[in-house]
Amino acid sequence: MTGHSPPDVFADRRLLEIDYLPGRDRIVDRVELIARLDDAVNPIIFGRRPERVLVSGHTGTGKTLCTRYVANRVARYAAEQGVSAAVAHVDCLSVSTKTGVVRTVAADLNDPDTTGLSIPSRGLSLSAYDDRLRTVLEECYDVVLFLFDRIDYAESFDVVARIAELETDTCEVGSISISGDPTITDRMSNAVETALAERTFVFPPYDDTELRTILERRQDAFRSDSLEDGVIQHVVELASEGIPDARTAIETLLVAGDIARAEDADAVRTAFVPRAHKQVKSNRLREKFDQISGDTDRLLYALSTLTREEPDTDWFRTARVYEAYTTLCREQGDEPLTARRIRDLLAHVATLGITKRDDNWGGRAEGNYTSHQLLVEPDAVERAVDSQ
Repeated sequence: MTGHSPPDVFADRRLLEIDYLPGRDRIVDRVELIARLDDAVNPIIFGRRPERVLVSGHTGTGKTLCTRYVANRVARYAAEQGVSAAVAHVDCLSVSTKTGVVRTVAADLNDPDTTGLSIPSRGLSLSAYDDRLRTVLEECYDVVLFLFDRIDYAESFDVVARIAELETDTCEVGSISISGDPTITDRMSNAVETALAERTFVFPPYDDTELRTILERRQDAFRSDSLEDGVIQHVVELASEGIPDARTAIETLLVAGDIARAEDADAVRTAFVPRAHKQVKSNRLREKFDQISGDTDRLLYALSTLTREEPDTDWFRTARVYEAYTTLCREQGDEPLTARRIRDLLAHVATLGITKRDDNWGGRAEGNYTSHQLLVEPDAVERAVDSQ
């Protein structure tokens, strides 16, 4: 006799997918920030220039979700008032070069029936793409809001600043730039900060209670009887290690459901959660390593080696890390980067959540120095580097 598979644990899996944009009733504890974002971009409704906004905060604090929610809602209200408005969303993790960013937004906004233009994926100079973007804006829209997500990954901050400051005769332009580094303005020139940050909003981390509420408001992604007691709490506990991360929590719940589906389980078990969390962390680390240079790979490999060789030491000074990095370079027959460049790279990987940095003021005895801690297992770093 052939057995029957249990019913799918999911009722609506898309509620947990990363690109899903929830309604206001599913957004937790961001009322004030949403209201402030609304106020900054509200001029769109009247065809006027919205403010240029910088949004920052650690991963999983609701930055992109709230920004997209506000931008799409305001653009919809503008259309109801007869204003031709558009939102252009660029993920700088996927498109980071100057030409790539300009090309992407031009292609996204272009209406060839109106402009008579094509936006080819290659073959034009940056200035030619600039000209076509300007034509698209002037001929198609009254106002455009650019959303630049994960600007930390852009080739340079000038990439987004040049678009944010575009001026045309007939189209108003505003921008919201989103960063995972709460201290990002420290790395910007005054000119770039002026271009991108007429107003700044910092999203604080969620606490455990808020993470639980976020998951509970999406548990209808599953059949009513397909979540074992304790699953959501276990997800919250794992996603709260270090800085609480709503994105990790949601992805972990999704992957736990996928594991249940793959194993023909009739419910999502608490036992599936650690496996799901490990997979999410591995996927996130691989995503980050896909976006960093060979020297950054080598730098992290050096820090992982120190961490493995000195298990009783959590923190390593910049000088120690640089020494290990230069040794590795010479073993591989390559010339190391300067100490100053390595300090910049260490600052960058800290914003990605791969490491943590701590500035120490040692006084006359020790002087000032910075220490670094690896936040992931050395094996995970080494697997990620070896797979590049």
